[in-house]
Amino acid sequence: MNDDELKKKVIIIIKSLRKKENTDGNWEEFKEIIEINVDQVCTVLDTRWLVSVCDTFVDYGSHIEKRNAMLVVQFANLEKLWATYLLMYDINLNSEKLDQLKKNKIIPLWDGVYSFNINQGDMTNNMFSRMDVLMRETPVIEKIYQVVLERLRLNDTVLSNLNKYHKKLFKPYSKRSLTRIIKRKIRLFFKSYKF
Repeated sequence: MNDDELKKKVIIIIKSLRKKENTDGNWEEFKEIIEINVDQVCTVLDTRWLVSVCDTFVDYGSHIEKRNAMLVVQFANLEKLWATYLLMYDINLNSEKLDQLKKNKIIPLWDGVYSFNINQGDMTNNMFSRMDVLMRETPVIEKIYQVVLERLRLNDTVLSNLNKYHKKLFKPYSKRSLTRIIKRKIRLFFKSYKF
């Protein structure tokens, strides 16, 4: 199947499944097309349609496929929500808060939640590590996840803009030696402790 035929076929089946037309037959055909052609699917479909592919796995896949596909959908949709929020307010860079963040200060956000440390925070690294482990159980969805993640990294997204400061935001957490962990904890203790 050439790229145009594949794209058209996938989109038609997604639309039919959303209308609940021949769900058993369409789901089997859809799953087979995606599994056999996952590399081509990831090349010819934009992120919008890759998310729709994952939405379809959420609706019709196995329990593990539903879970992993929903992680991809949530991830892409949260980025879309953040970007829409920023558009709504036409937010300008707050140099005072950026300066605080660059100095490893955290800023309270809501209900005990604090800002992400843009220099060395490990929240995203831990999240990506956990997602990587879960995705291994579903190679097709894992491939889509990696493509969506790479597109988020390469485009003008909230995450890619935060990564300009962090530099390692998209990297899964790497295991650290016990000595390194202890040194880091001691350093953080003295940094935050006021004599």
